[in-house]
Amino acid sequence: MTEVGKSTEPERELFGSLLLYGGLAVTGLLLSQFAFTSRVREQILKRDGYKCVEEGNGECIGGLEASHLDHNRDNKWYNDPENGITLCTKHHYYQHIREEGRNGLIKKHNQYAIQKLKERLLGYINFDNLNF
Repeated sequence: MTEVGKSTEPERELFGSLLLYGGLAVTGLLLSQFAFTSRVREQILKRDGYKCVEEGNGECIGGLEASHLDHNRDNKWYNDPENGITLCTKHHYYQHIREEGRNGLIKKHNQYAIQKLKERLLGYINFDNLNF
């Protein structure tokens, strides 16, 4: 069974702690603004049957995440369930790579999202069981 976490952006929950570190507060604010609300996230996961919508395109790795289709926060439908899909961490990572420049994020913010997704993805890989 695929793991379902509390938030699409685990860093969102650390926002209070990030304030203690001064310069990192902006990062926490940025992440908290880009995550769906808990209510909308649950609506997206439920609508998609608590499954990655890309699961037919290769093995799913990681927890389920509600991913924005359009990250442009100026859109009125930014936090609407229709602006989100359920992806595993791996497919969310691939989505940010594939849609760079077209997903409503400036390159710097998209690159940051890719890095954070990559770090989360690496946490799911058991390197002891890899065969070379």
